[in-house]
Amino acid sequence: GSWGNLRWYRPAVTGLVLLAYLGVGETPASVEFGDSFSAALDYLRRCLQEGSGIIRRRPEYAHPIVTMALAETAALTQDRELLDQTVTAAKGIIAGQNSLGGFTYGYETGPDKETGKLRMDLSIGAWNCQAMASVAMAGGDSPELQAAMNKAAECIITRFPARNGFSY
Repeated sequence: GSWGNLRWYRPAVTGLVLLAYLGVGETPASVEFGDSFSAALDYLRRCLQEGSGIIRRRPEYAHPIVTMALAETAALTQDRELLDQTVTAAKGIIAGQNSLGGFTYGYETGPDKETGKLRMDLSIGAWNCQAMASVAMAGGDSPELQAAMNKAAECIITRFPARNGFSY
């Protein structure tokens, strides 16, 4: 029920495969790919830790990709239990957001050990923003989720002003 050669990247790659399936209209009910879709969906659901809803290893990219795949699936299938699990996953994203509204490796919320400053990695932030938006559009919106999305948008706008362009 998964794709990818390296164990710690497997959840992210599997999430991307499900997003591709969804993009062409495949779901767990599909005749041709329903079984492999369902197996991948089960795998992703198992990847989320009980309680925290966070991917165990290398969460900064894998977690938002998996959250987005689960949210998009929940939206298309109207699976309430899956939506609830997706909302829990979104809480993990919110918990990994630093006070500036940014995201960095390992969902570290404190200052960088080398610079002493809070970090905002744009690539990680973009995946997490998209995942939060997918959860909201799937029906898992909440005031906390809206606040986190607004905080992330403000961080991107202030940390990466348009006159200088966006950088990594």
